[in-house]
Amino acid sequence: MKKKLSYYLNLPYELRVRALNQSEGGGYLAWYKDFPYIVGDGKSEHKAIKDAQKAFRASLKVMLKEKDFIKEPSASRAPSTRDADDASAPLAAKTMA
Repeated sequence: MKKKLSYYLNLPYELRVRALNQSEGGGYLAWYKDFPYIVGDGKSEHKAIKDAQKAFRASLKVMLKEKDFIKEPSASRAPSTRDADDASAPLAAKTMA
């Protein structure tokens, strides 16, 4: 069975978000755990997530067109909160498509 875009968009890929410090330009960065090269950014966590989702959809379209291997979600642990002393740690782990 050939898997379509909607199949992959409905899988529970884990989306991670972290705040960017001022030296990084501020705002937020969002990325997919299984596709760390697919990222989004924005002034708010919500905008960063939306930007990453848009990039993810576009990337999936290209991968499907080129018949590239598309990794399905890896097993993930329960969402965790950020360590207050680690600015590089994700603010939260979210499962989103």
